[in-house]
Amino acid sequence: MMHPVSYWKEHTRSVILRGALALGVATAALGVTAQPALGLDVDRELAARTNEAYSFSANADTIRLQTAKDALPSRYDLRDLGVVTPVKFQNPWGTCWGFGAIAASETSILSEAGQTYADTGFDLSERHLAYFTSNHIPVGDDNYDNQGGEGGYNALTEADALYDPTLAEDLLGYPLENATYNRSGYSTYATSLFSSGIGPVLESDAPYQNDEGIVDPSGVFWSDQGTWSLAESLRGTSVAALEESFILPSPATLSSDGTSYTYTYNELATTAMKEQILAGRALAVSFHGDQSMPGQASENTYINTDTWAHYTYEPASLNHMVTIVGWDDSYSKENFNAGHQPPADGAWIVKNSWGSADGEFPNKFAWGDNGYFYLSYYDQSIVTVEAFDFDLTGRETDQNGQYIVNQYDYLPTEQANALPYDDKASAANVFTAAEPQDLTSLSCETSTPQTKVTYEVYRLADDAADPTDGELALTLEETYEFGGYHLATIPEADRAKLHFDEGERFSVVVTMQGPDGYYILAQAAFNDAYRDLAISQLEQQEESTHALRSQLVNQLVTEYRAEHPDASDEEVDAYLATKEEWLATATHDAIQLQVPGYFKGVVNDGESFMMAKGDWVDWSDAAEETSGALGGVIDIDNPSIKAYAVPVDEPYTDVPADAWYHDEVIRVTGLGFMGGYGDGTFGPEHKLLREQAAMVMWNALGEGATDAPAVDRSDVVQDEWYSNAVNWVVASELINGYDGSDKFGVGDPLTREQFACIIANAAGADLSEQDTSVLDGYVDGDGVSDWARPAVAWAVEAGVINGVEGEDGTRTLDAVRDITRAEMAAMMLNAVDAGALAEG
Repeated sequence: MMHPVSYWKEHTRSVILRGALALGVATAALGVTAQPALGLDVDRELAARTNEAYSFSANADTIRLQTAKDALPSRYDLRDLGVVTPVKFQNPWGTCWGFGAIAASETSILSEAGQTYADTGFDLSERHLAYFTSNHIPVGDDNYDNQGGEGGYNALTEADALYDPTLAEDLLGYPLENATYNRSGYSTYATSLFSSGIGPVLESDAPYQNDEGIVDPSGVFWSDQGTWSLAESLRGTSVAALEESFILPSPATLSSDGTSYTYTYNELATTAMKEQILAGRALAVSFHGDQSMPGQASENTYINTDTWAHYTYEPASLNHMVTIVGWDDSYSKENFNAGHQPPADGAWIVKNSWGSADGEFPNKFAWGDNGYFYLSYYDQSIVTVEAFDFDLTGRETDQNGQYIVNQYDYLPTEQANALPYDDKASAANVFTAAEPQDLTSLSCETSTPQTKVTYEVYRLADDAADPTDGELALTLEETYEFGGYHLATIPEADRAKLHFDEGERFSVVVTMQGPDGYYILAQAAFNDAYRDLAISQLEQQEESTHALRSQLVNQLVTEYRAEHPDASDEEVDAYLATKEEWLATATHDAIQLQVPGYFKGVVNDGESFMMAKGDWVDWSDAAEETSGALGGVIDIDNPSIKAYAVPVDEPYTDVPADAWYHDEVIRVTGLGFMGGYGDGTFGPEHKLLREQAAMVMWNALGEGATDAPAVDRSDVVQDEWYSNAVNWVVASELINGYDGSDKFGVGDPLTREQFACIIANAAGADLSEQDTSVLDGYVDGDGVSDWARPAVAWAVEAGVINGVEGEDGTRTLDAVRDITRAEMAAMMLNAVDAGALAEG
């Protein structure tokens, strides 16, 4: 969620002053509410205005969307395709955000798989998402890239916030350990976790209930008592890999004059939302809900409970998240409350998380149109519209193999800030390979629609001073139509050169350019300092109003008079005087209960960097400075830049990781150009034999041809391992036998200049007028055979031959020396990288 720094300063201050973090949990436990509250999330105004972050720039090209809307059907409902899972009931917790994100994910995965709920019973776990969002990586855990301690914290159990934990738990009404289930949330929490390989998991792995099977006294849902925590071993598990999330522009465009907001309807955003649904993806959407519990009408009368048509007719802070599964352009505006009807027909078909009449325990509760309602296109509170797209067959999950995520950003995203720059600006993460691995994909997160992203991977020098100090191994460019998380798959042909051994350092540099210029995305969450400020403001409110103390006093009086029905007012006052210490403690702890959690980021020196105005600076310094400028109330995480990889074992016992030819040997093996001897060795220092060279060229260019005529050479035995290759290279005139001899030269080594001729021949190089003066730059250039000079000169100019560096720093061609297998591997790859040979 993107806001400029000035926006953060202004609205963070207003949020604190409003004391808007009260979640209602303490008042419910104190008996103010007659039945268990639904636990609607009371969200921050700061987040409620995030629609501006992902909206179209004035410079954006929206022609495609302008024409696409005319091709969309007037009504569409994903339920008709069987890919919408049943309505669930989020009670006893305020986890609507988790239910909204999971419901959208379930539908996306079923659509991706071409399956239906009826056939599969597919069900993902909301408990897993909610628990690991609010519970940090264990401190000292080295399995998460030295980010131990990053994530969510329960302030009620991990700090000395409470005077009397036992009393506080009595006031709360359920175990303190469960309190963070009642924290507000965002769909972006799911993005943060899923992209990190933390979920989603099946409901059967982490069912939405306490472990003891305790049912709420109402008999309608599972109790908030008992154990709701999960085993740490479940954190890094998943059944589907997040490939992309789409954070769409909101149809509710809000502009502010500093004191109030003005609403404008954005039809292009509506079109973008419909396109996602048409692609089989439901939408997780935040808005201002009309109700705080089932069946309770709001004084604002946003919802018509006869038709279950909802229209928030004024700008309002988000407090609920739901899942949009369809639309109906002809849904009449007359279905909404009289006096507050939208300007035109049209509504979203919305799946809620408050149960359904047709459901079964614990999801049976009669709300809405069997758990659904209609939300006007023109609702003025819609924000944070997000769809999820999963890859079921590409990047590995724990379902189909091991995979590695090189990353530092485990902090669930609450806020994000796009830092704009006129000139080129980049962010980078520097990783150290924990084990041998081949990179398979890269990822980042963007905000502005139509952002062009350039990914660069560098193999860093040992003494690298910045993220670009090394060999540029890969460049990828992608343009993303909408903000969100994006996974860029590395082409198979490039993966062999992106092998990194244990201990090897590499960087991923990401440059983002939107329609308005370059930007760097910084993501953050509210920390313990923010919680302290919020608590301080609540304490000031209590000192002014004595609202909590009054509730507690009333509770004591009620209990005392129940036991002493004839007590006089004086006796009651005397009783209350004995409870002053209790009242002070209870009031203090009741305030603490209002804000149960916070987040903490971990950014270590040397992990991440940002470049603006031509200079690289350590991200940890920039993050600390920015957080300090905002009063220290947020923790800014490392850039959301990840490198996914598959672990690989070293294929050869005689190719050391630190050998100059290691990467070349691994890469040619991956390309299928060369192989080992079958006994686990490659023979890098062995002389390359002529039949081996024939096999390499056949592997690279021959496409497995077996129909070349048998050569008439006395030393070539047909039906040997090299026969097809030798037949093909001779027929292709790449390698011939010896002039004036009937032999091919089986068993004879090749010289470096001979192999240069072979590659020049394979590349179709025109050597008739080749300038050979480039050879004069080598101390042994005059030692190249006359017949080979044009080919060797071409190879030098093309970058196929770079020479051999001596101890004194001079380079020699060693043209007449026998070439080794390692040198051939290097020359083949040089030819490929130079474009002289195709990569397979």
